Amino acid sequence: MKTYPLVGGETLSGRSIQQRFLLPVVGVVAVALTVSAAITAAWLHHTVQQRDQQRLARVVAALTAPGFPLNEPVLAKMSGLSGAEFVVLNAHDRPVAASLQLDETSIDGLLVVLAEQHGPGAVAAVTLGERPYLAEAIALVPRWDEGGRRLVVLSPADPFWTSTGGIVLPPLVVGLVACVLLVGLVSAIARHTARPIEQLAAHAVRIASGDFSQCATRPGCRELDDLAAAMNDMAGRLREYADRIRRNERLRTLDQLSGGIAHQLRNAATGARLALDLYRRDTADPDCEPLAVADRQLQQIEAYCQRFLSLARGTQPREPRSFVRLALDDVVRESCSMVAPLAQHAGTTIDCSAIDGPLEMLGDAETLRQVLINLLVNAVEAVRHPDVVDKKVAIVVRQSGKNLVVRVGDTGPGPSSLVGDVFEPLVSDKAEGTGLGLAVAREVIAAHSGRVHWQREGGWTWFEVHLPAAQTSETSRTPVANAPGSPAIA
Repeated sequence: MKTYPLVGGETLSGRSIQQRFLLPVVGVVAVALTVSAAITAAWLHHTVQQRDQQRLARVVAALTAPGFPLNEPVLAKMSGLSGAEFVVLNAHDRPVAASLQLDETSIDGLLVVLAEQHGPGAVAAVTLGERPYLAEAIALVPRWDEGGRRLVVLSPADPFWTSTGGIVLPPLVVGLVACVLLVGLVSAIARHTARPIEQLAAHAVRIASGDFSQCATRPGCRELDDLAAAMNDMAGRLREYADRIRRNERLRTLDQLSGGIAHQLRNAATGARLALDLYRRDTADPDCEPLAVADRQLQQIEAYCQRFLSLARGTQPREPRSFVRLALDDVVRESCSMVAPLAQHAGTTIDCSAIDGPLEMLGDAETLRQVLINLLVNAVEAVRHPDVVDKKVAIVVRQSGKNLVVRVGDTGPGPSSLVGDVFEPLVSDKAEGTGLGLAVAREVIAAHSGRVHWQREGGWTWFEVHLPAAQTSETSRTPVANAPGSPAIA
């Protein structure tokens, strides 16, 4: 009896595959063997009995023929041919010749049985020497010197099994041996089939407990291979569903927290911008570059709060149909200028010498600027690590085929391998990190039909963004948006 654990501590029990195979097969074989043996025994008994009767009739006909010598040697030979015993009685019912040894008690018993017969052809049962016979007395043609004689035919009255056992026993033994071999063969096949099924059952229990690893297939067994492949496909789908559920739970948590946080941040940024405007109105140099950078940073804070709310509520960035043609190299330079004060404070500079241009694409300048600033800020913060001696940050922009490639690199230690996917919300290895910047970046880049990934290369950590370049047919009918904060055309 097999018992399989289920989720929640319950168990499922039942007969094993070996038992389900073995019991019906053994039952069918046993019934077939018994019926076959019974039919064979009955047919053989009838055939042998009919044959013996025919042969005995021919022998009796020969013995009762006129002039046939009825002495003991002749009766003994006839007994060997027919299987019956013969006794010749004279007119005084005394045996004159016999094919078997008879004592006085046997002779008296035989005479008593014969005396009870009525009419020719009557048969009576008699036991001679502990062996049962069917006795029949046949009157012989009288001769002038012998008077009236009778021939007593003693046919063996053996039981059914005694008469047919020697014939039925060999095939019965062969059938039993075949049954034993069949039981062993079925048991071996059932064990060979049940073992991988038990492994698949154990793997299903592991899947139910949250382990979505792949199980090995069983070469040579198509059905089990199909079952293993189906379970692997199920495990893969469940893994995707589990990841999606975890992500949705994170986003739901963000949704619960984002309202108040974004509202407070946006109020603070608005107040700071108002104070900055008042200061610029009263200062002698209203076009001071640091003040302009501070104003743009405050604008980014407001936009980032709005983007944070959109991500938490599951909404997508601006629709592709509202994108405008823009110069990506100009957006990159603007982003570098906004992060330059932070880099200077960290004791480094941003190498922007590898920016090709002009590089045009269809997109939203504001959200792309958010992505680039976030990547640059992460790079600057990475080189501020106390173990980093050579503090370098670089950005590379070039065109590769139909794509525009932006690479942001730093000489920092790089993301920890223990945090998992750094592009998932709330995943961060920084002590004060929220794990939202890269998640927002991936959403924005995906909305632009692009992709982003990171890698370690020669002591540098590179975040590489691929964006589709604008085609000629697109650039011919789409206006260019180069200025910071230029409105998109819906």
